[in-house]
Amino acid sequence: GRKWTPPRAPMFYLDPKDWSPRFDETFFTIKLESWEVMRSPPERFVGLPKVGGKTDHPAVYYTIRVLCGRSELTCPRRYSEFRWLYEQLRASPPVPVEGSDDRKPVPFPPRTCLFHDSRDEDFLNNRLERLCDFIGYMLRQPGFADHPAMVSFLELESISQAGPVFEEQNN
Repeated sequence: GRKWTPPRAPMFYLDPKDWSPRFDETFFTIKLESWEVMRSPPERFVGLPKVGGKTDHPAVYYTIRVLCGRSELTCPRRYSEFRWLYEQLRASPPVPVEGSDDRKPVPFPPRTCLFHDSRDEDFLNNRLERLCDFIGYMLRQPGFADHPAMVSFLELESISQAGPVFEEQNN
């Protein structure tokens, strides 16, 4: 028989200043506070499906902390993976909420600046701030926190207990 999986419960983003671990697993927040140069992919990513992006190393990874209920997950992402997320959200935005204003253009930081080395500390700190602004902006837009690309990018399926926890046999 076919296996049936119930739909995943929706996820709701809260700004970090409004966050509390007392919220249940349908609520989450993120913190994007640091970057590091890695010589190889993070160990837990080896063998997992990619969300898109480049694969060469060494590479700069921006560390996203995802907090959901009392759980926390560290999710290192490269700039090219943020770009993948941006492209996915642009290609298939959620249906606008009735009565809401038209969506504002999505802000996304440029790849590199002609006059900066992409490994320069000031450049990386500035990019970190801009990526933080981008993802925070997107998460505050109706429907984007629960977008399949966002769920994959932030690994919300693996941290949230709000999704399906069983499989049933349909005969």
